[in-house]
Amino acid sequence: MIQIISNPYYAIIAIIIVSFLIYLITEMLSLSDRAFKYSDYFIIIVGSIGVLGIISENGKKLSQTELIYVKNDIILLKTQLKNRLSSSEACFSYQKTDYNSSDFDIRQNDQDTVCEWAKNLLKVLDSNDTIPKINKPNLKTTFVSDFVESIINSFAHLNKLYSEKALFEKELSNDDVKKFSRTTGLLLIMLALSFKLAITTHQIVRMK
Repeated sequence: MIQIISNPYYAIIAIIIVSFLIYLITEMLSLSDRAFKYSDYFIIIVGSIGVLGIISENGKKLSQTELIYVKNDIILLKTQLKNRLSSSEACFSYQKTDYNSSDFDIRQNDQDTVCEWAKNLLKVLDSNDTIPKINKPNLKTTFVSDFVESIINSFAHLNKLYSEKALFEKELSNDDVKKFSRTTGLLLIMLALSFKLAITTHQIVRMK
């Protein structure tokens, strides 16, 4: 149905045929000029409802575009997170010769803790759904705090993207309603044009 009325040639033919039928009906009913004047309100109402149906369809297309952008952002962010969680920022071995014994032990212990934390997060990244809240590792120093905070913020942003993705998918899930809305919108606009053409034809004929 939608493929037929979306074709401009079929649409024009349909409008002409329907307007002719409406014209014949109005002639048979012998409607007064007053009735024809009030018919403009009917045309405006029908046409407006039709436009709302088209706007609804355009909203669907916008949601589809936004969903593509969100999915791309998710892929990009997950790739960046995987690279960072696999880098030396997460897992690094210090040289004992660079630090005294106690300082080395504290630093390396914190780094190992972050490394294990990062490995667990890499497993979480394989999820295609909302990620649970990321807890900070227990650290005795602050030298890796910026890295940890940055990763936590990135995961929070990833969750936000997942929420947006779910929202757009929900909007697009009821495709039958969207198709009905678009079809109804086009039909109502065509009906309004047919009425207007029939009324204009009637007025021209009466002027002769």
